[in-house]
Amino acid sequence: MTAQGSTSLQNHFYKADTQIALSHRLSGTVDGLALNASFAADHSPLGSGNYLRNSANVGGSLHFRFDAGPFSTVTLGGTYAGSSNRFSPASGAPALDSREIGFSARVISDGGWAGGFSRIGAWVDGGSPDKMPGSYQRAAGVIGYARDFLVAPNQTNSLEVVTGGGRTWGALPAYARFFGGNSSKNFLYDASDSQSMAAMPMGPLLRSLGEGQGTSGTGSSAQGGTSYWHVNLNLGFPIRKWSRPLMPDITIEGLFKKDADCRMVFDSDGNPIPEDRTLAQVLKSQGACSKNTLGKLFQKQGLGPEAAKAKAEKELKSINSILGFLADRANLISLKPLLMADAARIYDRASQNDHTRYGLGGGFQLTVVIAKFEAGYVAGIRRYPGDPPGNFVVRLVFQNLF
Repeated sequence: MTAQGSTSLQNHFYKADTQIALSHRLSGTVDGLALNASFAADHSPLGSGNYLRNSANVGGSLHFRFDAGPFSTVTLGGTYAGSSNRFSPASGAPALDSREIGFSARVISDGGWAGGFSRIGAWVDGGSPDKMPGSYQRAAGVIGYARDFLVAPNQTNSLEVVTGGGRTWGALPAYARFFGGNSSKNFLYDASDSQSMAAMPMGPLLRSLGEGQGTSGTGSSAQGGTSYWHVNLNLGFPIRKWSRPLMPDITIEGLFKKDADCRMVFDSDGNPIPEDRTLAQVLKSQGACSKNTLGKLFQKQGLGPEAAKAKAEKELKSINSILGFLADRANLISLKPLLMADAARIYDRASQNDHTRYGLGGGFQLTVVIAKFEAGYVAGIRRYPGDPPGNFVVRLVFQNLF
């Protein structure tokens, strides 16, 4: 059972939910399954209006694990929900009150691509509000990629790219339209089976705005969109003086040379061959030796050399990934300047004055081993009339090592 909540420091907005989940881990391609029930209460800004929603949800998920690659894990999930909704426009128009029965489905896939971590997400949902003539449907997708490019020992350029879009169909209530802005959801870092990843994206990620502030149109025509797209970029640049490697630069003397299977190497007289190695080299060699030794064991069990090598690499992939990170890239602490850039557009089928918003800003990224704390300011360099000039952003995430 889990419970979580958050509240605004400036307004009466809040989010709260509690969940009961039953999960079971399996061995094989189907890695796990889960059933859950939850209740959520939200009071959120949508444009300049207010949205209150109480919902009860039941659902489940299946988790699959495959060989290493761009789709090494896949999570499928679905939810059936009943909710009460109240949207109060800032224009003073009558509030929309409705009860709704709805559904949602999602697929989240994690994997590795080009030496980094990748994630693909797709959502569909829909509902039948009792105050609307018909039903509506929505679909959204997001693709993200993160990688640290090693430029010197324990010095990396950090890259993070996220892009996505969404569209709606049917009789759409005002509260189900897409609204842009900053988000507490961290697409690349939240667990694939978490409550945040189960929810349909609210709209485009645009960090120069507060959550839910981005609309299509201006003035009296301002409302949520029927479709959207966005692209977001984070770049971190290392400064050697502002970092301390986790692995100390220590050379261990008097070690004996070993081959790829961790067997001692002797000279022509039968004596062990001494050598000096750094602590990082010793750490990585243990992973390589373990992989080769495990491959030999699989060959004795009847697998061919290539199949045994592939199976050993798969079994020890997570461990060797961690060892490589600790030896070459991990810092006890580091501080990097951070560049942030956003582009997003919210469309409305009935409006002709949509244009692309751009945000650009900077800040810092403080890393303690795998924990990353980021803070900065993103200015709206192209914005709608009425949009704020910019927004402060803060984020705490934990790096994915696999």
